[in-house]
Order: sequence, then C-alpha cells, then structure tokens
Amino acid sequence: MPTFVGEDLMFTHIHENQAVLAFFTSLSFIIDGLAIMRIYARIFLGPYQKSMYEMAYRSY
Repeated sequence: MPTFVGEDLMFTHIHENQAVLAFFTSLSFIIDGLAIMRIYARIFLGPYQKSMYEMAYRSY
C-alpha cells in the first residue's frame, strides 16, 4: 500500500508538459516490478531446473 501512495505522489508532481519525465518514471516502475517478480520467483519457487549447461560441483 505505501508503494502505491508513493507512485501517486510521484505522478502528481509531473506536469502536463513533462511527458518525457512521465515516460521514464513509468518505465522505471515497470522495470522495478519485473525485477521484484523475478526476485520473488527465485526465492519462493527455487532456481530453474532445466538447463542445457552442466553445473560444476562445488566443494565446501
């Protein structure tokens, strides 16, 4: 919820003649959302299992 309030505040300070700023702000929110979805998937769903490359064994 606080994120949506922050986005609304960001967009209310962009004026009608600042279309380029609105575009880049929107693009950054979209890219941020995609990155958050990838992080969520990686943490809660685990790594992608199928790989055409061999993984090296690690010694601890």
